Amino acid sequence: MKRRHLLAAAAGASLAVPSWVGAQSASWPTRGPVRLIAQFPPGGLVDTVSRLMAPHLSQALGQTVVVENKAGAGGLIGTEYVSRQPADGYSLLVSHASVHIYAAATRNVMPFDPVSDFSHLAMLVEAPMVILVRAQSPYQTLAQYIAAAKTKPVRYGTSGIGSANHLYGELLKI
Repeated sequence: MKRRHLLAAAAGASLAVPSWVGAQSASWPTRGPVRLIAQFPPGGLVDTVSRLMAPHLSQALGQTVVVENKAGAGGLIGTEYVSRQPADGYSLLVSHASVHIYAAATRNVMPFDPVSDFSHLAMLVEAPMVILVRAQSPYQTLAQYIAAAKTKPVRYGTSGIGSANHLYGELLKI
């Protein structure tokens, strides 16, 4: 991820927060901290963006902002957690689209409504998904890799059923 994209995300978040804060009571935020809930484990994109954004939000709000990871089930655990918190602006979900779009489209039952239980504040980053092999790999194109995988199935790991990387892996089986 390029530094300028992260800086743009932080700037966008700091611009989005004051308009949202204006909708809160004049006394918000009076207690702390404001929590950014990252619904994936430490070290991933959601966690990294949250940690880069936290100091900028702290400065914009004049309040401590901390990052809490609530990972599991492809992001559903953290998302459900935030859906059950008071709607007071102290628990903010930093989310990947997989929970609100892919999981909702692939699950019969969701523990929350991805549309009515949340309000979108800002888009933070664009994160393209890529497939890489080692330079010494016999596969130089995706077509070569898929052809080989059809003769000897491959295994891959994901962050959960219905997550973006799970669905992208399933698409390769076509």
